[in-house]
Amino acid sequence: MEISNHSSAARLLLIRLIDGKLPLFSPNDNAISHIQIASALPDLNTSFKGVAGVDLLLHLYYTQFKNVCFTGAIDVFFTLAGKGIFPSSKTCHFFLNSLVKANELQKAYQVFETLSRSISLDVYLCTTMINGFCKGGRIQDAIALFSRMETLGISPNVVTYNNIIHGLCKSGRLDEAFQIKQNMIKQGV
Repeated sequence: MEISNHSSAARLLLIRLIDGKLPLFSPNDNAISHIQIASALPDLNTSFKGVAGVDLLLHLYYTQFKNVCFTGAIDVFFTLAGKGIFPSSKTCHFFLNSLVKANELQKAYQVFETLSRSISLDVYLCTTMINGFCKGGRIQDAIALFSRMETLGISPNVVTYNNIIHGLCKSGRLDEAFQIKQNMIKQGV
């Protein structure tokens, strides 16, 4: 994610709020949590309202605060998703891919399900989730998503095909893997 010079001060402020080095308290004298920060974001009258703020907040949680793993980022994601606010497609891709790579598959499934109900899917989100389904042994879900891509008019790329073929081979479904490989060649991918 690209952060402009104007946002570097805001980024630093958020880091200090999140890590507790800048103590702020709510009216009931409890420390402000990441959920409260995320909940307040839509009400701000600044350039950090909306996608830019969501991207910045999620970026901070999964790059600066590894001690809370993905918990903070996931809490922020679902808090804002509940208000109908979603990160940019670039951040969605990075976030979902990070969850799958970290083997946080249940969380990846939940994030993908929320995204698929709320934003337009693309080849990158679908490919990442196909990889996640295969990695988690949910090959039927991977095949269903692969088929759904066609229905949605999303053309699989070489990575999509490789993920589904690998998942099928790994689960011993070699005939189906061979059929998909033939389809890939037929499609010119």
